Amino acid sequence: MSPESTIDEFDPLGLTCLMWASSSNQHEVVLFLLDQKAALNLTASDSGATALILAAAKGHSSVVKVLLERGANPNIRCKNGNTALLYATYGNFVTCVKLLLEKGANLAIQNEEGQSAFEVAIKCGHRRGEVR
Repeated sequence: MSPESTIDEFDPLGLTCLMWASSSNQHEVVLFLLDQKAALNLTASDSGATALILAAAKGHSSVVKVLLERGANPNIRCKNGNTALLYATYGNFVTCVKLLLEKGANLAIQNEEGQSAFEVAIKCGHRRGEVR
């Protein structure tokens, strides 16, 4: 980073440091960036994904937990209408789903295909008790 760069600067791919760290399951780096006041709810310029969406989509539950504890909004939609809850449901990341629901993720939000998290779970064939 150049001296005039900020912690929330977007790279050429449209992501911030917090987004990269969250997507890569770098828990300690995420904590450091949040302590340095990295913005939680910025959206990637290409996809509209947040750090929370990127972590939830990969099942990084410890990162999802810290982002939610620090105030990440679980109901932000990326450009295709998916939320962190929808992505966690697609992946059958049950721990992430539980964390998101505990912190107010809205079950009624639908993506561009008109699917809610419940409908995604059915479509993907997820069954109760099957944890990944």
